[in-house]
Amino acid sequence: QGVNNGTKHYGWGSVSNQDHMVENGYHASAWARAGFKDDRFVAAAGASAGVVKLHMKGHHSVTVNNLGSIGAGYEFFSGSYVGAEGNLSIGRDGVSANVSGGAFAGTTYGINASAEVLGVGAEASAGWVVGVGAKGSAHASFKDGKLSFGVNGTLALGIGVHANLNFSVDFKKMWSDIKGIGKAVGNLAKKGFNALVDGAKAVGSGIAKAAKAVGKGVKKAAEKVADTAKKAGKAIKKKAKKAWKKIKGWFS
Repeated sequence: QGVNNGTKHYGWGSVSNQDHMVENGYHASAWARAGFKDDRFVAAAGASAGVVKLHMKGHHSVTVNNLGSIGAGYEFFSGSYVGAEGNLSIGRDGVSANVSGGAFAGTTYGINASAEVLGVGAEASAGWVVGVGAKGSAHASFKDGKLSFGVNGTLALGIGVHANLNFSVDFKKMWSDIKGIGKAVGNLAKKGFNALVDGAKAVGSGIAKAAKAVGKGVKKAAEKVADTAKKAGKAIKKKAKKAWKKIKGWFS
């Protein structure tokens, strides 16, 4: 049985919550095959058997558009396992291979963390083990523009350790994210430039209005000065006539 809380998408990115649980299960199988499937050559062989008393794991992450993601999770396993397997896959879109093997009986506890920035990702987990056994695995692939590789190992004799390291470089996503960041920066620069132009227009309009207002004020002041001078001229002329009449009276 399992619990999958799913992924919620938002305008800025997404939040993912994944949880899984298996109780009281077992399996036993062996296989070998080679041939073509979906235009890929596939060869695989292996055999394994195991008993699961309880297996719980989960991973929770946050993704930001055109930037990357960060996450953390947990894992608990109680049971036993023995097996070995290997496979190889070759196609037009790339090649992948992995091998694993070992035997273990006991309980493991672990935590994990992951991060991805601009298409470059890393995942690591570590934990401690109560039990007996050793197992390990390694994988590498280059498919559809994505390079991935990693190793996993468990070693215990009473008490032991478990570790897992995975790395990936998604060249397509890297280019897509870089273009997305460039587009966002371009849009921001465009908005800033438009705001600067609008501001310059507003300043220019304000200066023009102020100049117009000053021009009107100067015109009114000049008109007032001219009117005052005209009135003063009339008054001087009137007084000059009066004075001339009085002077003429002195000599008549």
